[in-house]
Amino acid sequence: MAQNKPPRINFMAAIHSMIVGGAERICEDILLRIDRDRFNPILLCMREPGPLAETVAREGIKVYSNLISDKYDFTVAMRLQRIMRQEEIHALETFGSGEKLFWGRLCAKWAGVPVITSSLHKTFIKGKTHSVEFLNRMLWGLNDRIIAIGEASKDYLVKYEAVPEKKVTVIYNGVDLEKFKPHPPELRIKSELGVPEENQVVGILAVLRPEKAHRVFLESAKIISQELPRVSFLVVGDGGERTKLEEFSSELGLDGRVIFAGNRSDVPEVLSIFDVAVLCSDPYIETLPTAILEAMAMAKPTVATEVGCLREMVIEGSSGYLVPVRKPKELAEAVSKLLKNPELAQKMGQEGRKRTEELFSIERMVGKREELFEEILKQKRII
Repeated sequence: MAQNKPPRINFMAAIHSMIVGGAERICEDILLRIDRDRFNPILLCMREPGPLAETVAREGIKVYSNLISDKYDFTVAMRLQRIMRQEEIHALETFGSGEKLFWGRLCAKWAGVPVITSSLHKTFIKGKTHSVEFLNRMLWGLNDRIIAIGEASKDYLVKYEAVPEKKVTVIYNGVDLEKFKPHPPELRIKSELGVPEENQVVGILAVLRPEKAHRVFLESAKIISQELPRVSFLVVGDGGERTKLEEFSSELGLDGRVIFAGNRSDVPEVLSIFDVAVLCSDPYIETLPTAILEAMAMAKPTVATEVGCLREMVIEGSSGYLVPVRKPKELAEAVSKLLKNPELAQKMGQEGRKRTEELFSIERMVGKREELFEEILKQKRII
């Protein structure tokens, strides 16, 4: 006689909206990759759904959105509780701080949701002791777990956000290893972007904001170009700083050497032409940057500033180099070392790929959550 399957676990992901961003893509990956035989995923957007919610909805996942009009809209409490009871939610995960963290957890508690978790992606905010609001920090007791995306993030949450250490579980974010896998440089991309075919490429993939420190990247490009004439520098991404950065690049005499590619939908193809991937962010912005994970998955050697969880991602001298913040000379030296030694660069790239396979796959990221939700539900004798 066939055994009856256990009922599926109704899992809800609560987020501000599903615009295109790092946390939003992680949320999308979890919803799309979670085992649909064991879990019934549901998306809750406090504000507008955004384009990634459309992707999720096309896969048959129920989406709730536009649930709060402003931060003083207290009627949201009734709406959220009604939805959670109606969907018989077993496990909730909130993404980020703000209203979804506050109302998501509070309403889940009132609605009798058995498992309440929160994923926080921050380590440090410039000029602030705390990045999580006072009321949210007072409500950690509602959480069964707080998910940190790295050991450095866990240390920050415990030290600065008053999170009880016993409640923190570290689950690294993941990258799609099939989508981002090593393959030969796509020369059509070089041609399209105006990069000479024979040139090596040093690239940075990041939104153009001050804290991403693109000026440091450009200053290091000036130093490198004085020694290595057959190198092009690719800036992938867009943002409010673009005009200023283009002007600064011209002031440095880098016209023709630095190419501003803007936002690209074909990131794996663009990464294929990188010889070295760079990220030179300030410490108050990065936690576990997806751009570096994608470059590592593509077997590209990386040079990054030693901030956030980068030490857990890039193994110094093995899969890449870590350099001090706002030090263009040190950045240039590390990049030049890799450009001058292609065998070393290839070896480091392979080590990076190996590390993503071991620790930073989407399958691992999602699987660890599945295990966590089931473990807590079993402890509470819900399943």
